[in-house]
Amino acid sequence: ASQSFTYQLDFGNISAGALSNVELRAYLPDGVTVSSISNGGSAVNDFEVLWTFPSVASGAYESREVTVTADGADAGDTLALLAELTYGGGLEVDQQSQFAVSIAPQVSRLSAVVVASPDPVQSGATLTYSITVTNDYGLPVDDVSVQFRVPEELSFHAVNAANPNATGCGTTCQPRNEATWNLGTMASGASQMISITATVDNGLVNGSVINVPIRITATGMTDTINLQHTTIIHD
Repeated sequence: ASQSFTYQLDFGNISAGALSNVELRAYLPDGVTVSSISNGGSAVNDFEVLWTFPSVASGAYESREVTVTADGADAGDTLALLAELTYGGGLEVDQQSQFAVSIAPQVSRLSAVVVASPDPVQSGATLTYSITVTNDYGLPVDDVSVQFRVPEELSFHAVNAANPNATGCGTTCQPRNEATWNLGTMASGASQMISITATVDNGLVNGSVINVPIRITATGMTDTINLQHTTIIHD
């Protein structure tokens, strides 16, 4: 759902002579909108695309394409295109062909792993986080963003203690700030690691916990990834 794909329509003249006034029509299913039409074809309406050929020689072969976006389809839908071919002096419909595309269930486009070390950690010590984001999708994912909400027990320098540099919280990322990393477009299979070296406040009691909410968003991702990492204070 929401992806673009292309129907390719191929035909040839297997008769002994040329065919005149040939028309190739593609009847699109509900749930798609046209993105592009090849070779000068035109959209008759929202559901019909037409190519015309004044003459097609004997033995000639033609290929046409229409690219659509499944922006009105849901997982489990079947999108069937009907193609019709006619020519002057022939039958009302000389040839038909149908092809169906199934809409796959929505899959998570990204995955994330968060590791904190050491765990447990002592009050006043240094706590290092690594956040690894991976594109598990078969296509690039755009506008990937990671947000790290700084808990009351931590602080870190946005440049010296974060790699890549954090934005959104000034020079030092203080409690209740939201440090942000804009990772841009991630290719299929690509991974990106963010490392943070934070300072744990002094005076935290033994057994208390540091909870860090982490949110990952991207264009076209229906579900935001919300994670929460917990580290225990131990003397």
